[in-house]
Formats: sequence, structure tokens, C-alpha cells
Amino acid sequence: MATPQPNLDKKSTNELNLSVLQRFDPDVEDVLVTAGHVALYALNTECMQWARKNVEGSMFVVKRRSQPRFQFIVLNQRSTENLVQDILGEFQCEVSKPYLFYRNNGEVSGIWFFNETECDEVVALIQRIQGMFKTDTGPLVKPKLEMPHHAPLAAATAYPPAAPVSQPVPPPPSHGTPIDINVLLGRAPPTPSAP
Repeated sequence: MATPQPNLDKKSTNELNLSVLQRFDPDVEDVLVTAGHVALYALNTECMQWARKNVEGSMFVVKRRSQPRFQFIVLNQRSTENLVQDILGEFQCEVSKPYLFYRNNGEVSGIWFFNETECDEVVALIQRIQGMFKTDTGPLVKPKLEMPHHAPLAAATAYPPAAPVSQPVPPPPSHGTPIDINVLLGRAPPTPSAP
């Protein structure tokens, strides 16, 4: 006979999550939003292909007592190394459900969300936080990712990240058909220049 799971309300669940996160980072003050299951992918800029990273688990957007004030944390179920990213400063993001694509410290990554509603909630919160901390030159969240010149994504083609095997996923694109990275990132493709 299966052991019954405890019935925790939302407040109890948040308190439990906060205590777990504070074991890893005592400066975590509050859990702002949670995504139950995500997986991380990284863009290899040399071959313009997505590669699944060894990071998968629950994601938390947190407020901290010290700098950096806002981060997201993925409590990794695949290894002891958790993913921690600051969401102010260099962080830029775009969404193409069920993926959140972001660039931070020059690296382009994608997060696959099992639940698209959680993807919407995370993106909305990140954009709201970044909007509150605008600089004189404008918001920290750019409408489109601006890639460095040494990583020209405008002409790249790549396959989208594959979702974790343990979770149901939307149907993949037709086999063998490359997808333009501009489509993945929600941009119009560049117009070809005359030879």
C-alpha cells in the first residue's frame, strides 16, 4: 500500500521551499514564484546547436537579503550543482513557450518548462523586476536579445532543445529540417545582402 502524501497548502509549501533554499543560500529571503519542472539547454555558438545540460529540477525566482537581490535557482535533480542566475545586470530574456531563452554573462541558454503557465509566470515576474530597476538608458530587459559580434546568431540555424525524456513534450519539428535561430528567438530573419 502506498504511503499517503502530506496535503500541504500553498503557504506551507512556500515555507518548506524557502527552508530548503536557505540551506543552499542563507540570504534567500522570499520565494517569489516557482516552476515545478524545468530543464536547461545551452547554445553552442561554434556549431549553432542546442545541447542539453545536466540541470533539471524545480525552479525558484527568489529575493535575497544581499546583492544580488534577485536570482533564479534550479534545484538540480541530476547532480549536486544547482543553477543560480542573477536576473539583473547583464541578464536578457525572451520567451517562446515552453522555452525561456536568456543571455547572461555572454552565454545563451534556454530553459524548457513542463508547464507553460509556469513559464508565463516566471517571465512576467522577471520582466516586472527588471522594469522596477530600470537604468537611465532604459530597461534592463531588451525587447530582443542582442548577441555579441563574435557570436552572430542572425545567420545561425539550429534544432530546438529536446525536452526531458521523463516528461511529455510537444511534437518535435519535422526530422532533419533545421530551424532558424531567429524563429526560435522570435525575430524576423535578416534580409539577405546582394552578392
